[in-house]
Amino acid sequence: MAASSAKVKGPAFGRPLKIAVIGAGLSGLFAARTLKDHGHQVQVFEKTDRPGGRIATQTDSTYAFDTGAQYFTVRDERLQRYVQSWQTDGIVQPWEGRVQVIKKGRLSDEKRVTERWVGIPAMDAIPSHLAAAIEIELNVTVVSVTKNDGRWQLIDDHNKSYGPYDAVIVALPPPKATDFLRSSPALLNRIAEVKMQPCLAVMAAFETPLDLPFDAAFVHQSPVRWAARNNSKPKRPATECWVLHANAEWSQTACNGKDEKTAVRSLLASFFESIGRTFIEPIYQSTRYWQAAVAVNPLNAGCLWDAEVNIGLCGDWSQMSRVEGAALSGMAMAGRILGVTAKIHSNFQDSAE
Repeated sequence: MAASSAKVKGPAFGRPLKIAVIGAGLSGLFAARTLKDHGHQVQVFEKTDRPGGRIATQTDSTYAFDTGAQYFTVRDERLQRYVQSWQTDGIVQPWEGRVQVIKKGRLSDEKRVTERWVGIPAMDAIPSHLAAAIEIELNVTVVSVTKNDGRWQLIDDHNKSYGPYDAVIVALPPPKATDFLRSSPALLNRIAEVKMQPCLAVMAAFETPLDLPFDAAFVHQSPVRWAARNNSKPKRPATECWVLHANAEWSQTACNGKDEKTAVRSLLASFFESIGRTFIEPIYQSTRYWQAAVAVNPLNAGCLWDAEVNIGLCGDWSQMSRVEGAALSGMAMAGRILGVTAKIHSNFQDSAE
């Protein structure tokens, strides 16, 4: 990866560390890739069958939907270097779709024009690219982490053991991370204050293009908070495919009471109502529920690290609730470990004596 640090044969201090990363979302992938590029041995564990977390895509030969992250922006020069490399490699491309704001049925332009980037041919091209050179155990659900002679052991839901590891990175949202932090009350206390909100994504395809004066919109005063014509993004199939993201309150209510068909129709009806158009029946529909999609109060801490037990946390919730936040958090987590490599070796030697 041209934008990463120069790869080295081994770390600057002593033997390579063995590091486990729980979660193959963007922050976990950035942390793992950076540490591997610096000569450490990294093993990533992902409970699903793909890397990427909320950078997810649902696609076949006819339909394509970016179900989670819709695009990303770049404000930090560290991520900018990656994006330049990805663009050269054909991994990302600018999305020049017409984005507007809908409020009380009225359309208006964004106050600030933002350059938006997307993976091609789908958003999940980005995590797939990052994961290519990392050792990832897919479809493995880690259920516990324990210390044994100063080093970490991981156990999965089939009672299989992995390790030992010198350090563990938990790259998960706070609600899913707590079970792995029994050895770190300090980290448990920090993440207890983070409030995560859900998001229901509705995917709908239509027989003919919707005659709308925009490709995406931020929607106010509606159950819909975001709507995007997925086929307006580069390299997507031409079929008219839309992704709607519901606001947190509606998402929670819908998933507690409505079946999928009812939820889809209800959210689509709200969208058409918000723009003053007659409801149009989709020819295809599906949903995806993101239980911990957005941090209401991200910590703006970069990452969290407990030097006493060598375990850390990263994710967009610890930096900023954006794709860029996830990337920067993973970089910060790797940087924290690289900065204390000597101390980790020393702690292990002390515990072994």
